[in-house]
Amino acid sequence: MTRSLQPIDRVSFDIDHGTSDTPPPRPTGYRNFASRFAAIVARTAEWAKANGIDFRPFRFHDLRHYHAVTWLKDGRSIYDLQNRLGHTSIKTTEMYLRYLTPDEERIAKGIAARAAAPVAPKLKVLRGDQSNG
Repeated sequence: MTRSLQPIDRVSFDIDHGTSDTPPPRPTGYRNFASRFAAIVARTAEWAKANGIDFRPFRFHDLRHYHAVTWLKDGRSIYDLQNRLGHTSIKTTEMYLRYLTPDEERIAKGIAARAAAPVAPKLKVLRGDQSNG
């Protein structure tokens, strides 16, 4: 038996046909995006349970944490992540390091890149008839 998915959300709008200064219509029944997301996750959890599907509910903010850990595991800079997340202190961003292996942590901090960077050999410049041959 195949079930079709129901529309995820039906939101009514309060429309005011007043002056041009009237703000655009806002959905009713939700305080903000996070609460709307939570309602969608709750309905998805109910649907999954009814259909015997394993589903672990999560918050919208959890996607931010997932993004941060994935960013670091991909070998990207923790300092770029700090700016991306808007953290004023690197200490706040360092909480994500606990989910990395020691090698991944070194890469995220840029230590591995500096340690593995090849050192340019010092070349002796020969001019004219100073060749060794």
